Amino acid sequence: MTVTACWPRVSRCRWCAHPVLRDNDDAWIHAHLAYVCRDRSGGLAATTAEPEGSPGRAAWGTAGGRR
Repeated sequence: MTVTACWPRVSRCRWCAHPVLRDNDDAWIHAHLAYVCRDRSGGLAATTAEPEGSPGRAAWGTAGGRR
């Protein structure tokens, strides 16, 4: 198995600062098991889990998988 990721196993979300990690389908998910970020008041935000320093969705394939 070739490892190409440059992030640690657990990182901070670039949008909401909650811890994020990879799920079984290799997509980013928050440690509290939600894909969608929450704002400071607990409401759903328009962003999904993504680690700080990531290249963004444009460089990723479907379901958060690597190209």
